[in-house]
Amino acid sequence: MPIAPATQKWSTENRTFWLAAQRHSAAFELHAENMVTTWQGRVRPSLVVRCVSRKLETFVFTHSAMKIEPHAQDKTVTIAFDDEPMRTDRWPDSEDHDALFAPDGPAFALRLTHARTLRFGYTPHNVDPVVAEFRVSGLAELIDPVANDCGWPK
Repeated sequence: MPIAPATQKWSTENRTFWLAAQRHSAAFELHAENMVTTWQGRVRPSLVVRCVSRKLETFVFTHSAMKIEPHAQDKTVTIAFDDEPMRTDRWPDSEDHDALFAPDGPAFALRLTHARTLRFGYTPHNVDPVVAEFRVSGLAELIDPVANDCGWPK
């Protein structure tokens, strides 16, 4: 099945927001192709890959708190790369409750470099589940120049 052309591209424009003034760091952000509904209104989630002090993190900035899951610290998400079926995973919530972090950021980022698309499902607080769709091609070319600072294998 053909993939629609991406309307969003990887960007470094919000580097300062994601990193503050950290030296030897990098941040790459990709907005979702679609808007999703949260209890505060419609938002466009962002996929972020950042490295600080040779530690690489991958997360989805949701702009919203997640559904409360009793007796569970991490949040339930669903993930699918390219034409794969959705699979369920559990991701830690951010301190501000507006982002979900991949349990293994480097491995997830590596998977992103070999994919064309990512569908990321989650349940914001007080609304039905949503799915953010990302066209993830192009990340490898961005990471390559900062691979050493990120602890990324070349």
